[in-house]
Amino acid sequence: MKVFLIAVMLLAPHPQVEDVGVSVQSLKKSTIPDGFPFQVLDQGFAIFEITIENHSTEPWILQADQVTARDPKGKVLERATVSEITPKVLKLYRGNLRGIYVEGYSGGRPTTRQWEEVPTVSPSAGPGVISFGRAQQLRALLEHYEIQEVEVAPDSIYHGFLYLKSKNTGRKLSGSVVKLGDGMSVEVP
Repeated sequence: MKVFLIAVMLLAPHPQVEDVGVSVQSLKKSTIPDGFPFQVLDQGFAIFEITIENHSTEPWILQADQVTARDPKGKVLERATVSEITPKVLKLYRGNLRGIYVEGYSGGRPTTRQWEEVPTVSPSAGPGVISFGRAQQLRALLEHYEIQEVEVAPDSIYHGFLYLKSKNTGRKLSGSVVKLGDGMSVEVP
């Protein structure tokens, strides 16, 4: 069984714990930012929004690959990659366009030109690699929001999404625990 641990590791120099505020929120459709594909939540994925406020005089380094999360029952929540999310959500994602095919598509039978513009997987692509169009737009959007290794400068705030494999979202993940480096942990409200 694959288990991806999700932990925030804070590296030296270490400001006092009370100088760094960390909060985690389990997102539901109504709390997802405008323009973000809410369809992610319908395809067996959950999203934790992690916010770090550094009120110290020293920078903190977030090592996103070291974050661990457990559901309210104590079961490890496996991390989902952008490559796993993209193909599942692509079939539902409309991007910046009004319809699934092109601007103005009304829901009737698409024309040949509209079918040709639907993103496809190239034959030589590996799992989760999409060739063009909305797929690239979706992937870029997911990567933009995904937590990254970052130095959180003094007196600054960092926000990022942690993608998890879970059919539960929102309040159903209330009570989950995100474990942070240095013995810190945050309970999801």
